[in-house]
Amino acid sequence: AFTPIVCSAPLLYAHSHGFFAREGLSVELKLAPGWSGIKELLVHGFVDAAHMLMPMPFACAMGIDGIQAPIRVGMIQNINGQAITLAKKHLGVRHAAEMKGFTFGVPYLFSMHNYLLRHWLAEHGVNPTEDVVIREVAPPRMPFYLEKGWIDGILAPEPFNQIVVQQNLGFIYRLSRDIWPGHPCCSFAVRQDFIDSYPHTYRALLRAILAAQLTIHQAGREQRKTIAQEISAPGYLNLDSPLVVEQVLLGDYPDGRGGQCHV
Repeated sequence: AFTPIVCSAPLLYAHSHGFFAREGLSVELKLAPGWSGIKELLVHGFVDAAHMLMPMPFACAMGIDGIQAPIRVGMIQNINGQAITLAKKHLGVRHAAEMKGFTFGVPYLFSMHNYLLRHWLAEHGVNPTEDVVIREVAPPRMPFYLEKGWIDGILAPEPFNQIVVQQNLGFIYRLSRDIWPGHPCCSFAVRQDFIDSYPHTYRALLRAILAAQLTIHQAGREQRKTIAQEISAPGYLNLDSPLVVEQVLLGDYPDGRGGQCHV
């Protein structure tokens, strides 16, 4: 199971580019729009493995996010790659203190997005529990929530920050790597009983995703454009155009304030 965000790129590319097949695996990807759905699919054994926000397997194993289940982190799928994006009406905001009273959207309670946002606000004198409202919003719904004015900002995965910019709904305020350089984000998670029952299959899954990770990591500009097109297709990120994914993978993107960033 996976949700359609760029953090899932290694999993998607391992599937689309045949890395799983090279390991002798036949893998079926199941798209879920939000994280609670992914959690339920894995916890109840409807899928063998899942792309998960990194804190989710720990929350499941501890029994603090619904039913307790032996979910394990197989690997970290990505680092960095998130952003605080604010609605266009807040273009004048320069400091976190000006965000008191804001409502923010994060993908899930047990997410690096939630923890990073709370840490960053607190670090700048804003109480994340009392001075703002932080609510769960499935990433594909975030641009719509900003457009409707239901939230003032998001700490979100890509490509939804870039989609917000593309639709002229908001602007990139801060990259997550500027809050915690090299922070972990999403993981590849499996049930312990799957690892115990199919140890060779489990290792083959990890090898395939690691190979995809390494390929994306080492890819040059033109190859990253090709990768963006491949993983934007139906059944994967399902985007009409791969442009926003290209911008993310290349680190060359508009910030929504009229600037062009090169990161």
